[in-house]
Amino acid sequence: MGVNMVSEFTVFGSCTCRDIFNSTINKNYKDYFHINPSGIRVSYISLMHPPVDYTEESLIIHPETKKNINFSNWIKQDLDKSFLNELKKNKSEYLIIDTYYDVNFGIIEFENKNYITNNLHIDKTEFYKNLNYKKVMTIQSNKNEYLKLWKENCNLFFNFLEKYCPDTKIILNPTRHVTNLIRADGTISEMGIYKKISEKYNPYRDLLDSHIIENFNVDVLYFDENTLASENSIWGASSLHYNTSYFMDVTKQLNEFIKRNKILDNANEKRLNNLFKKQNRNLLTFKIQLNNNEKINKIVHKFKQNNTYKNLLKNNNEITNNITELKDILTSNEYAFLNSINNSKLSQIKQLKLK
Repeated sequence: MGVNMVSEFTVFGSCTCRDIFNSTINKNYKDYFHINPSGIRVSYISLMHPPVDYTEESLIIHPETKKNINFSNWIKQDLDKSFLNELKKNKSEYLIIDTYYDVNFGIIEFENKNYITNNLHIDKTEFYKNLNYKKVMTIQSNKNEYLKLWKENCNLFFNFLEKYCPDTKIILNPTRHVTNLIRADGTISEMGIYKKISEKYNPYRDLLDSHIIENFNVDVLYFDENTLASENSIWGASSLHYNTSYFMDVTKQLNEFIKRNKILDNANEKRLNNLFKKQNRNLLTFKIQLNNNEKINKIVHKFKQNNTYKNLLKNNNEITNNITELKDILTSNEYAFLNSINNSKLSQIKQLKLK
């Protein structure tokens, strides 16, 4: 546990996760969270393969601006696979993950079935030019082969966590490219280029996120697809650089997870905590099914959708019953808090049904 009893976090993911812990964007995050060294610009596939030899000179990107030095350092972290050692050393309370890099960057395969992340500007390095038998692979261009490889290495990553970080709680952040931008003057514009980017990448995030929620015990943040990109982002306007209200909402959700875990940390109450986790996972599954409505047979979809919706309501009722059973051992504030989370989720479920 960090200073002042703040909760320790590590991030394995993109800026939508890391910026939660950026005080320029999320001013008061240090009141609640401490952030440990994180995994940046590293794919699951690359991370679970052996380190790759290189020389410092071979990773230089010219001209040696601050920005290009950062790119070189991120490539170095990917080649070293140093993030695994950071995870073992820090054993954070919470690990936030996403699947951005595996969908948007892809990987480079080279001799002897080695894999590294296809990081930005790696092709400008001598290291890249000297790789033998290299092939860039993306989920868009090699879907079946890539998905098989990704699932194998994602599973290895979770096996690693189970072995070396058994007490770390894992949170999936299912962020997506958004289509609307709030401008500096407060007006909102639908961005055609953002829509094209969303259509290109978001369905594949659905695929990878689905594998994680179906196979591993993760909690899931709720992502509102009406989230706005911000023209005022410190990183510049982008379909992944969100308005500050997103980070305020995520901070609230993370604090709810932390408080819920503290209330429900003994054997008698773990079942309720698992039901809350199941509720979050099922809600994301339902959203994914709704988003893919046009791509599958409508009759089959309607059947699956209604079953998923019924399961969400059933899960919600189970949570309500479990909270009631625990009423005698919960304080009035704890009881009210757990009910408020459940009611909030029920509202989100019903809103999705109306889409």
